[in-house]
Amino acid sequence: MKNLLISSSIVTVAFAFTVSNISLLAFSGGNGTVNNPYQIANKADLKLLADSTYRYDFLSGRNWSYGKYFILMNDIDTLNNDNTIIGFMSNTSANGMYNDTAASFQGHFNGNNKKITISFTSSNISRFDFIGIFGATNHSSVIENLNVDGIIDFYNKTRIGCIAAVNRGIVQNCNSYVSMKLNVINDVGGIVGISVNGSIINCNNYGTIDAGYSSGLGGIVGRNSAKISNCINIGDIKYNAADGTGGIVGRNTNYYNAVKEIESCLNIGTIISNGDFVGGISGDGTGANVKISNCINNGLIVGVNKVGGIAASLSSGSTISDCYNSGVVEGKSNVGCILGFPTTNVKIINCHYDTQTCGKEE
Repeated sequence: MKNLLISSSIVTVAFAFTVSNISLLAFSGGNGTVNNPYQIANKADLKLLADSTYRYDFLSGRNWSYGKYFILMNDIDTLNNDNTIIGFMSNTSANGMYNDTAASFQGHFNGNNKKITISFTSSNISRFDFIGIFGATNHSSVIENLNVDGIIDFYNKTRIGCIAAVNRGIVQNCNSYVSMKLNVINDVGGIVGISVNGSIINCNNYGTIDAGYSSGLGGIVGRNSAKISNCINIGDIKYNAADGTGGIVGRNTNYYNAVKEIESCLNIGTIISNGDFVGGISGDGTGANVKISNCINNGLIVGVNKVGGIAASLSSGSTISDCYNSGVVEGKSNVGCILGFPTTNVKIINCHYDTQTCGKEE
């Protein structure tokens, strides 16, 4: 599809013409308003939505999906190629902060508590990164009430999330049951691969993750620079030769100096890694100021170095408050029932752990 690289006076006309064309193609119903959202009833509707995000205007940074409302009408089974992945980032930008969002999803998607089943494997997905139901979203987007099931089986890919690969908006009330088998993979989450200046709220991961030679893997989000609240990881995570693994967040990163908050989250899953920076809630937090509050870990946590029941490591100025760990925590060095590696000026406030299951002094 052709990008719009013409003068601003012409872009308005050409962009409107593109919008009209998509409307004429027609989803299964609706007109895209809050009271009458476009109806997504089948794979063809999903492909139409995916195609629409590539019809963008460089000058405004917007595409056809901006401000429009969509609702999933049926369970959809089975997505197994690139052409239904909604949204993309054509460039992560020179500073690597994921700010090129012209081709990302910019609307409101209500999953209507329906389920999309995926089968994403190295044999049927050609793109290298930005892989999920949504490849990328921007700050105006909302994805909610969506369930995803199936499998992801990849070698040598990056930025993968079962709901969204890169999130800069709101993802809420979503569930993943996807089983993931990965090798040589970075920035992978059961819900979101990378979250930047957005929010993930009331989301749950039930799927198992088995990964090797990777970095940044979390039950909810792989790499985080945003707010996460009221999320639960139930799925077991097994990580071979990897750094940065957490039941909720794999790595916290300082994109845009955004607030990194993890609150009221729970990990039940077993987290086993033969790498470093392994935590029940958060893995590697050395590059960011992080606030963790009202979180609980009940799962077995196993790593090598910097292993914590709540967090593996945090940077100076970070805080852990009102958290509880009842899980066993095992490692070879820098092991703690709350915090694995006690960096200077990290505050631990009103946190407790079960001395019968953990018993290590903080």
